[in-house]
Amino acid sequence: MNMNTVTYAEPKTFFTFGDAQIIGFLGETIVENWKQDNAPDDAPAITGYSYTGPRQDGGTLLPCEDPQDYGCMVNAIIRSRFSLSEEMAIHRHYQNSFEQYQDEWEDYNQFCEYAKTLAKKWLGIV
Repeated sequence: MNMNTVTYAEPKTFFTFGDAQIIGFLGETIVENWKQDNAPDDAPAITGYSYTGPRQDGGTLLPCEDPQDYGCMVNAIIRSRFSLSEEMAIHRHYQNSFEQYQDEWEDYNQFCEYAKTLAKKWLGIV
């Protein structure tokens, strides 16, 4: 899958895209002293916000039935990295052999915490 990184002058969040989908801007990276490509030579450098995703705008298409619902938003972000089958496998691995799958479990939980934090930010809950 081709990934595109795009930098913007303002931070991005998400927007609704058709029925039960959103375009989310994930993995924000702050770029200090950034100049837009079309900026005049004497324009001051600003802070930029970069996002990487499969869309040309750096966004990621995510399933989301209700973009104003916190739980739906968290699930959509989690799905950007883990399918439901992968998520269930991680749970089974950890339950059956927690020592062997400790790193996988911690990585999964860290991403879930990221998803919750990002969803709160996007929805203005924070």
